Amino acid sequence: MYFADFIQRLRPIIGDGRAIPKYVLHILKMVIVEPSSEKGYKGVKIVNDIFNDKVSESTLKSYYYGKTEGKGANKQIVGDNINKLAQSIEHYLDTEKFKGCFNNLQFKYEEANKLKDSFKDILADEANDKIVDRLADELKTIILKAAGSKNEALSSVNIVSDAAGVIKKENTLKKGTVLEEVLMENWYSQLEPPSPSFSENELEEIEAIARKMYIYLTEIEDLDLYQYIESKKLSHLYGLSEEEMIRRIRSCIPDEIYEKSKEHYNNLHKISSRLKYYNEMHTYSPLSDTVNTSTSITLEHFLYGIPSSTHLALKNDLKFLSFAIRQLRK
Repeated sequence: MYFADFIQRLRPIIGDGRAIPKYVLHILKMVIVEPSSEKGYKGVKIVNDIFNDKVSESTLKSYYYGKTEGKGANKQIVGDNINKLAQSIEHYLDTEKFKGCFNNLQFKYEEANKLKDSFKDILADEANDKIVDRLADELKTIILKAAGSKNEALSSVNIVSDAAGVIKKENTLKKGTVLEEVLMENWYSQLEPPSPSFSENELEEIEAIARKMYIYLTEIEDLDLYQYIESKKLSHLYGLSEEEMIRRIRSCIPDEIYEKSKEHYNNLHKISSRLKYYNEMHTYSPLSDTVNTSTSITLEHFLYGIPSSTHLALKNDLKFLSFAIRQLRK
């Protein structure tokens, strides 16, 4: 689905009689937050223009109508005009804000059915209390895809990597590698350059740190702590304090394995502190993304039930950071 298609379907339900430019502006304000800083990301001017009502009517109308083909009854949307917009707002997306705007309307049964009728292709089998969540996810996907963002590229990179791993033909592997490289280069081209610039020694050390962090994460995953927790079939954890829950889960893990995992987490923490130092000295979004994700990777968080998907998120951030650093060193 295209952005133009999405907001056109939504207009009869939440347009509230607004003219097209004001309606599009309203939708954009529903899905993004105001910037707290002008550092790190491109597009902050466009975001500020949205909140200050400084986007031209012709531009807003182009977002609404998209790219079309045909005439009259045969006219259909075949693309969007939001690529630049999407690249500007992707880092300011807030789908929870979008959901909140819907919830404030206090939708009743009739309104829910109107949404289902308008979005039959994605909401037909959706429970009424899940409709807003589904719409928010769809809009986020549309914007990230239009932006050609890291998140969208990441999905494609993982698909290519998985396919290449299964189909072990030389030409397939080569094509997979080339496609992954193209996707990451597209992401890299949208980055603001580091400020101030890194020295060659700094780039070399950051790349070495990222490599070591990746190794420590892999060693933690290889220990597979979940197997020990699942084997105990723990129950009655709901309502326990954080301290008590950690104690109960810790008791499931053999001492030797626990000590090894503790050592790996400590090594990860020590080396990531060096990365934090560079993040304080330079403004560069791949670096800040990696540092922010790494703060949630602790043994205590794991034992308290913070999902291991945070490990995957950090691995992905490290992969993109390493790629960016290699590009800067060229």
